[in-house]
Amino acid sequence: MHEYESWKTPDREGVLHRSGLLKSTKYSNIRENLNELVSTSTIRYYQTGYDKVIIGFGSG
Repeated sequence: MHEYESWKTPDREGVLHRSGLLKSTKYSNIRENLNELVSTSTIRYYQTGYDKVIIGFGSG
């Protein structure tokens, strides 16, 4: 997946940052029926990306 972002920083008036991010998205879904009337579901979602411009982006 590829995502484009732009943002302003409060400490630098009139500066607009732009970045094209290469992103990886993963998710898993677990559903369990506890009985005829009750079920439970959980979704895990994880996204990471890489951009040379943003220092530390995508790191732990």
